[in-house]
Amino acid sequence: MSDRAGQILIAEDDPINADLLQDLLESQGWTVEQAEDGGVALDKMRSTYYDLLLLDLHMPNVDGVEVLRTLRLDEITRPGRVVVVTADLLYGIREDLASLGADVLLSKPVDITALLDLARESMPAEAGKAG
Repeated sequence: MSDRAGQILIAEDDPINADLLQDLLESQGWTVEQAEDGGVALDKMRSTYYDLLLLDLHMPNVDGVEVLRTLRLDEITRPGRVVVVTADLLYGIREDLASLGADVLLSKPVDITALLDLARESMPAEAGKAG
């Protein structure tokens, strides 16, 4: 699979935010899927490997914290990198999320340059995209 684009899953319950992120990332050459809550994201990760998971912390049904816990305990293949996206900047949240397996915390509104840099860093070497 040396010519595949990197795979990104966006777990975000706000369809406008999810569509904007998807459009941005697809315009840069990545393959992007959406999940409207954590349960759908977990289902998708059971059948597909993602190089990057953009995970909203606060979603209905199954939230981002529960997704992180499930990734640690279940036999789901963990994405290459897990980036939690949240407007919640409570004291200690970064450490709490890191202990659950989050690699990076991005605050909302998302810094587009930082997001694209993280996406580039998460892509498989064989993707061979022009940036």
